[in-house]
Amino acid sequence: MLTREEFLRRLGEALRAARERRGLSRDELAERLSQNPVDPEDYLRRLAALCTLAQTIREQKGLTHKQVAERAKVPVRFVRDLEACKIRDPDAYNVYCLTFGLGVPYPKFGARIARLSRTPLDDQDGAISAKRENTITRSTPRHASDR
Repeated sequence: MLTREEFLRRLGEALRAARERRGLSRDELAERLSQNPVDPEDYLRRLAALCTLAQTIREQKGLTHKQVAERAKVPVRFVRDLEACKIRDPDAYNVYCLTFGLGVPYPKFGARIARLSRTPLDDQDGAISAKRENTITRSTPRHASDR
């Protein structure tokens, strides 16, 4: 597991490399970021996905909050509060530590969060599986002439 300093150094390097691949200066990137405010719905969907995924993985592996916290070297309260979605802006390093405690690579965990946060939801906020989505689409008339 990386130290906070090493994690932040590597994160900074990755961000700089991504910025340079796009041919952007720091000022240009700052300008673009200021023009694209955070979408609150997207942010909340990602946060909910993070909380849900952390709990799901922990339970699938049969781990307690305490076991994950000890492995991750984070407070038990962090694990519990994150799973309960009580933490609105979790620290990236603590999430990295959590993934270490869960035994899931940080990039893979992030990809799963992104995928889960894009899952279509029904009116009761239940996930619509691809199979169910196809059924709903097929049973709904596509054109007025189909009705």
